[in-house]
Amino acid sequence: MIDSGPESVFESVVTSIGQLGFRPENVRHLLSSYIHLDHTDGAWRWTKEFGTQIYVHPKGAPHLINPEMLVASATQTYREKMDYL
Repeated sequence: MIDSGPESVFESVVTSIGQLGFRPENVRHLLSSYIHLDHTDGAWRWTKEFGTQIYVHPKGAPHLINPEMLVASATQTYREKMDYL
């Protein structure tokens, strides 16, 4: 799979994969195109729920391991919408 989307859509993506006739536990590899929250915030759920291996550029890996800077930056941009996002 390429990009997980935000964590808020994880359940919807899992359901949609099932509706397409695939099993979400068969998503063994997740390629992160880049580390913005709208692209990879849900990656951790794929690893936790299904053991999916995440592939990310070495410069992006620290941000996925510790996303504090990404969350702080997004919070400045989206402010009160961050609770939803």
